[in-house]
Amino acid sequence: TPIPIGFDELNYHLPVRVGDLIHMTSKIVYTNKETGTMRIWVTVNLYDSKQDRLHLDRSRRTNKLQFHFKQPKHNVQDIHPETYSEILMYLDAKRWHDEKGF
Repeated sequence: TPIPIGFDELNYHLPVRVGDLIHMTSKIVYTNKETGTMRIWVTVNLYDSKQDRLHLDRSRRTNKLQFHFKQPKHNVQDIHPETYSEILMYLDAKRWHDEKGF
């Protein structure tokens, strides 16, 4: 089981009120086999119950969160970005890892 070891950024874009419905999406954006660490980005979007649809555009994003975890047995798999946006997320997370050392 991965152990949470910290977070890098917690960005709050819009308030989430009591009773609001939200949709959370997480993505592992970087792993390092040597240290057994991984970085996970989470985005939170508001769900519009009046129109019965999810707002995935940036105007309805409420939060962007970046966490890092450590796998005790170092059995993490390599990440292979496939899209341009995934490559940007990977490089940003790698930069954070290289600067902080974990």
